[in-house]
Amino acid sequence: MNNVLAYDTSGESLTISIRSQQGISHYRYEFGLRHGEILGDRVEKALFDHGLRPRDLDGIVCSRGPGSFTGLRIGMAFGKGLAEALDIPIVSISPLESLAYNGNKLFPNDLLLPVIDGKKRRYFWALYNEGILKSGPGDWTPQQIHDLLIGMKPKKTVRILAFDKPGFRELLLNMDSKEKIETKEILDRDLAPLSAGFLEIGLPQLVRGERDPHDQGPDYLRESQAIEDKK
Repeated sequence: MNNVLAYDTSGESLTISIRSQQGISHYRYEFGLRHGEILGDRVEKALFDHGLRPRDLDGIVCSRGPGSFTGLRIGMAFGKGLAEALDIPIVSISPLESLAYNGNKLFPNDLLLPVIDGKKRRYFWALYNEGILKSGPGDWTPQQIHDLLIGMKPKKTVRILAFDKPGFRELLLNMDSKEKIETKEILDRDLAPLSAGFLEIGLPQLVRGERDPHDQGPDYLRESQAIEDKK
């Protein structure tokens, strides 16, 4: 498993990581939600930097979700199509897991709360302690997440790992509650790229011979707006 492509399309940034015999490289592009326009071109460029072509790949790691509905669909369709054409395995990873994985390297003593703004005043979230999932993932309001943390009475700092934009800590601090939790917040851009976490999490899975089932699709944790509007 020498040559592996990992990439994330779950948010406004596109991140790409390449592992080859030349080493590991990471790329970040800030083009907003334009993954459909730039993903193929930027992957080809990253491979070229390593002297590779798509046919040289041994495996692919992409984002499973939650996150941007459109970005996830584009990313998974691209990866599955490429994997099928090349007859190589693909595995998908949650961006919440990658955020926690990257955060744990810097803050191993904190409770880690990766959060993704799901719009409609709701957030995708999960809670990790020492790299192990303790609660979630879920699609909750800030109040629900606040009440969960209060009920846990954590003795550690809760480190919020905010995806794409800051501000979740301020929401918690503004909750009407007599009990307070020690919280700190860091933005995903101040951690390793999500694609780097995908690569490190997904590579051992690929080496073990694991792969996503053929019918694996994005894990949105929520129905799309189009489906909700039909109800």
